[in-house]
Amino acid sequence: MFGVWLAALWTLAPGPSADAVRRVATAALPPQVVLRERTVSSRGLTSIVEAEAVAPTGLRIADRPRWFIHDGEVRQVRAGAPILASGWSTPSKTASGVEALVVAAGFVVRSVHPEHRPSDGSVRWRVEVGFDPATGQRPVVWIDDASGALTVGPDQVRRISASAFARNPVLDEAPTVFELEGVGDPQDGLVDGTFDVRQCEDPGTLAACVLAPVAPSEAGDFVFDAPLSDADHAREDDSFAAASIAVHAQRYAEFSAEHGLPMPLCVQAGESGLVVANYRGFTGDASILVANAGYTGDCSFLAFFGQGPAADWGYDADIVAHELTHGTIAAQLGEGRVLGLARRRSEGVVEDAGAIGESLADFVAAVFTGDPGHAEYVRAYDGGTPRSADNDLQCPQDLVGQIHADSEPLTGALWEAHAVLGDALVGPVIDAVAMLEEDATFEEAADAILVSAEAALGSEARVALEAGLQAHGLLDCERISAWQDIRGPLGLWPRYGARGRFDPMRPPPMQVRVDVPDDAGGMTVRYTLSVVPDPGWAPVGDLHVLVQAQTPVAFSYAVDEEGATTVEADPDRHIASINDGEFEMEVEPGSTQYLAFFNQGLHLTRVSDFEVEFTPQEATSTGEMAGTGTTGDAPMTSTDTSSGSGEPLAEGGSSGCQTGGPARPWFLLLLFAWAGSQTRRKHSRYGTECDVPSFVGMRRTPRHRMR
Repeated sequence: MFGVWLAALWTLAPGPSADAVRRVATAALPPQVVLRERTVSSRGLTSIVEAEAVAPTGLRIADRPRWFIHDGEVRQVRAGAPILASGWSTPSKTASGVEALVVAAGFVVRSVHPEHRPSDGSVRWRVEVGFDPATGQRPVVWIDDASGALTVGPDQVRRISASAFARNPVLDEAPTVFELEGVGDPQDGLVDGTFDVRQCEDPGTLAACVLAPVAPSEAGDFVFDAPLSDADHAREDDSFAAASIAVHAQRYAEFSAEHGLPMPLCVQAGESGLVVANYRGFTGDASILVANAGYTGDCSFLAFFGQGPAADWGYDADIVAHELTHGTIAAQLGEGRVLGLARRRSEGVVEDAGAIGESLADFVAAVFTGDPGHAEYVRAYDGGTPRSADNDLQCPQDLVGQIHADSEPLTGALWEAHAVLGDALVGPVIDAVAMLEEDATFEEAADAILVSAEAALGSEARVALEAGLQAHGLLDCERISAWQDIRGPLGLWPRYGARGRFDPMRPPPMQVRVDVPDDAGGMTVRYTLSVVPDPGWAPVGDLHVLVQAQTPVAFSYAVDEEGATTVEADPDRHIASINDGEFEMEVEPGSTQYLAFFNQGLHLTRVSDFEVEFTPQEATSTGEMAGTGTTGDAPMTSTDTSSGSGEPLAEGGSSGCQTGGPARPWFLLLLFAWAGSQTRRKHSRYGTECDVPSFVGMRRTPRHRMR
């Protein structure tokens, strides 16, 4: 088939017209063959028009030459076969029939259309097929109209080399050279149609970074020198990090296709997800480094991988997989749904839903790399508390009220089941997400995973999963733990702030149980109190505790239209402002005392290192509590508004990380010139979580941070 690309350049400069190209092409066509024109692109002042040779049957003719306008001249850039046919056959097959033949051969069909061979006028069907992750190919397939014979043409996938550590620089001695698929012109950067990986570059002023395409190496590929020294790991203009992210993002897309996992919704809609390497901010004189990575859900800034003080967050394959799994989870939930809301329970307020999301992201990342450890490289260089899918952590005693830390028991249960069921477990686990509410608990997630896995993999899967979930305490997890079993610092969030508004208090994520010996009449509770301040604030903490004998403190809630929560509780005692690390109280011998610690200060407060000392009954006095708190019974009511400073907190006032306060230069880290007005969260292992301005106008999608 003859075809002509006509470029009509509508500029002020004179040049050849589309008519000139049309005359050249028409002169080359035999009788009965005509030109059919269509505009295939129109950008700004430039239009590109395709003119193709069409037989009397109306079908186009294959193997056409191409013409276009270049430097003011009409040029032919590919010679086509001469049109020798004297007759033109009509198709005997239908498009649906041809598609069925190609599907039966194992291909995913994208489009089907008939065309004539220029030599004899016979008909063949050209079939565009989808990319096959198993073979790494996307060939053109032809079906002969007369015989039905299938011919597989050359692979259309364009590959280019890029280097990355298969897992990370700690576990792998050297990087591997991978073949990236679908990357167009390397000079355009690391763009493969699904992801667009950009570099974060210095704008030379007080602002966030400029996003620039990644330049190829001198060899024209993306194979860069591996980081070897500490200075290499801390480099801020590291192209190796960008290549690493591109490699692992493409590997994740292939992994998802293999296991039937959805990609982020915006990617499914045809957008290219922009991913940023070496993410950091600038003051004009220095860089503000970011020891973190995050997923946004918006393809205009889908994910970022920070350049930390001593490590690059784009080197760990499991960090890349973790962040992109958040996109898979969001797609499974559906548009507008967020797995991350708090659940108000009678024992306290729990953040299970966010922890479930982090757990599933860690589990998929562990399967992706084949290694249960998570982020070994950044933990070795940039610090932080490591996580591993291979753990014996349990609910409730290992929960601390922070989603990344609290994710580990579920990850451990899934990893144990994976040892029995293999990678086939991945699909059913992600399928279970669709059954979860936005404030799902661990128990609800366990039930959904059991149902999904049994339906997909049979009763053996249910048995293996139940064993793991039971061992990690997730089938029935009352949020009450004996004081001696609590292993981590218990995080207590402020009542106002990024995590919602509670009045007069925000209940804890877990209550502490103390079993009093039969001969004890008093007890002293000791603990370590620490406060995680928002930068720019002086640490302000104010620890309180509600005490209930024999039964846990029972909380009830009322939520108004603005989302504020009124909390009701009627405990035996309320001991206020116990900030010096201990308090004393009389107890009934042989009783069980339940302690519900809570935080009336401005910042996240952690309570750890619990110790309880009992006083013999005869050594105690009666009728009064000792310590720094109030005496006698002091039931909590919705009118208690004391703040950490001892002064009333004004209605509508702010506390926690959401408040204003002195200017904080590090905020400039996230002030993109194109920023929206929404907020995102920043997490640490045990819980610093501060609202900061977002760097992109995001959809209502959960924001995640790998820490």
